[in-house]
Amino acid sequence: MIARFATALLFLTIALASARSCLAALPTDQRSPRAAVDELLAADRAFAAVSAKTLLVSGLSAQFDDDVIMTVPGGFARGKVAAVAALAAHPDSKDAHIAWTPVRAGISADARQGFTFGTMVLTRADDSEVPLKYLAYWRKGSGGWRVIVYKRTRRPADAGAAPALMAAALPARLVVAEVGAGTRATYAQSLMRVEREFSDQAQVIGLGAAFERYGRGDAINLGGADVPGFLVGPKTIARHVAAGQPAGGSTVSWAADEVIVADSGDLGVTIGMIRRNATAAGDDAAPVPFFTVWRRNSPGELWTYIAE
Repeated sequence: MIARFATALLFLTIALASARSCLAALPTDQRSPRAAVDELLAADRAFAAVSAKTLLVSGLSAQFDDDVIMTVPGGFARGKVAAVAALAAHPDSKDAHIAWTPVRAGISADARQGFTFGTMVLTRADDSEVPLKYLAYWRKGSGGWRVIVYKRTRRPADAGAAPALMAAALPARLVVAEVGAGTRATYAQSLMRVEREFSDQAQVIGLGAAFERYGRGDAINLGGADVPGFLVGPKTIARHVAAGQPAGGSTVSWAADEVIVADSGDLGVTIGMIRRNATAAGDDAAPVPFFTVWRRNSPGELWTYIAE
């Protein structure tokens, strides 16, 4: 029995080493990761600069790809047409302007996907201001960088200036990655699985403990409308989400209905709904849409969330 265990352990070690070498075996992109993430930041800033000079709906939606997924109350607006309609329907949008400042960016090793988050100011037609914050997941195509998953939320009225620019989330190096459908599906399945495990663990160890366990050391959470900036670090995030939660359990559960993963297998996003666990007859609280950005150093390692 000991011999069989030792043999199984050896095969597992070899398999993990092989998976970890996948990214290292890909051809190297000679650009620096810093240059790639700076390009993404420049795109985000350029869209913000243009948006400040035009009306909110056209300014904000200019960065959206045709297949963008944007959170709205109770679900998602899918596609640019639906996202534009949802923006236009909001009472704050009429004759308003919006501009934003990215606070952090991250990039996949193939430099084709990335994320940014930051602060926003919506200026109404009467010149009153609404402080906001946003999280955007981007894809680079033939037309440059465009947002494919997006959400924004409020900041307090006295939120103040945007926080200082945070260090970028960078891969060790850039690679040239063009994987087949099978590999892409494997990456997606692994990310769906970890999101489901995240929720399952929350039911056992508590919501706060699960957020601490599954978060990267530099993870952020947008927080609620009462949080001026961003919750930084899994311990801080855990304390925030655990408020009002039972010890060793969770009042909510969730799963990814859809995932998007870079071909380099190191960056991806999960998209789904958070639902209140049934606690009493007639509990019909509306589900809440979510999306979470996940990162790992290579396809052979475990996913941990980095932004949500």
